[in-house]
Amino acid sequence: MKILIYSHYFAPSIGGVEFIVQSLASGLAKLRTLHGDREFDVIAITEVAAENFSDEAFPFQIVRQPGPLELWRLVRESDVLHAAGPALLPIFFGWLMRKRVVIEHHTYQSVCPNGMLPVFVHGGFKGISDKAADADVSAVPDGAGGNCESGSDQTCARSP
Repeated sequence: MKILIYSHYFAPSIGGVEFIVQSLASGLAKLRTLHGDREFDVIAITEVAAENFSDEAFPFQIVRQPGPLELWRLVRESDVLHAAGPALLPIFFGWLMRKRVVIEHHTYQSVCPNGMLPVFVHGGFKGISDKAADADVSAVPDGAGGNCESGSDQTCARSP
């Protein structure tokens, strides 16, 4: 299976998104079948230039600063597109090609402590804080690990 991971930020840039994407891509690239073959062919795409950084140390291919036509080709050749953040062009390409698209969100809205993150529910938008049960999600206190009775005021959306 060919997995394309798009992250605007990546090494040599340093940060949380960069670390998570590197860990995810490395972990997936190292998985093997029972016969020793690679389970996944992983390609990471980033807008960050390599500068003096060597991509050879990674167990996956890295494509830096692709143009729209190259990005189109890479999405077309993949089975799954994983976007680490709101990368509109690759997500749009994946949607047009009917690819499986996974969007990983890294900002405070993914925790949604004040209900600002809208959720599309039953043909309309509804804030998570507005009766989360109606939205087919459960309100889970941040850091509670699924324990909804911890009493925290901060909540996030989790699948029931």
